[in-house]
Amino acid sequence: MAMQSERPGKMPVHRTRRILKPEAPLFEDDFDIFCADLSFACPGFAVLRYHSDIRKVELLAKSHLARSYFASGGNYPGEILNAINNEMDEYLGNQHIRIAVREQPFVSSNHATEMIYRVVGCTELLLWQRKKMPFFEVSATHVKKVITGFGNADKYQVRDGLDKYIGRFTYNSNDESDAVGVGITWLVDNYYLDNLTETERKDKFDYEGECFG
Repeated sequence: MAMQSERPGKMPVHRTRRILKPEAPLFEDDFDIFCADLSFACPGFAVLRYHSDIRKVELLAKSHLARSYFASGGNYPGEILNAINNEMDEYLGNQHIRIAVREQPFVSSNHATEMIYRVVGCTELLLWQRKKMPFFEVSATHVKKVITGFGNADKYQVRDGLDKYIGRFTYNSNDESDAVGVGITWLVDNYYLDNLTETERKDKFDYEGECFG
C-alpha cells in the first residue's frame, strides 16, 4: 500500500511537551513537608511534621522575607531571588522532608506574572537540585475552603482556622500562616489528615438538629 504524501503547503505540527503533574506518594511512617507561599514581595515558608501513628501534624519552623530585609529595599530582582533561594536552601537541609507544596501562583498583571515566574523557576530548580522532587500545588481558594469552610475567607480567618490542626501560634506575617495552610490542605486532600472543618460543621449541624428536633 502506497504511503500518502502530505498535502502541499501543509506545515508539520510541533506539539508542546506536556508537563506532568506529580502523583501524591503514600507514606506509612512520619515525614516532614516543606510548604511555601511564594511571591516576589514577601514569600512565606514553613515545615510541618506529620505523625502517622496519631494522624496529627506539628509545626516545626516558619519564616518570611519582607522587602525591609534587603539593603536595596528589595529593588533588585537578583538580590531578592538570591535571598529566597538561601532561605529555602536552609529548610531543604532537613533530611526528613519528603514532600514540597506551594500555593498555586496567582497573578493579575503582566509585571506580576514575570516576577512570580522568576520566583517559581528559581525555587523549582533548587528543589530539584537538592531533593530531586517536584512541587505539589494547591490554590489559595481551596486552602481557604479546607481551613475555614469558605472559599472567600480572608487571611485572618485562615490564620485562626489553623489552630484546630496545630494549636495556637503567633505568625509574623500572613505569608507564614498561608504557607502552613498550604501544607495542611495538601495533607487533608491526600487523606493524611481528617478535614476538621467539615467535622466541626457536621457536629454543629447534628447538635442543632438535636436541639430543635
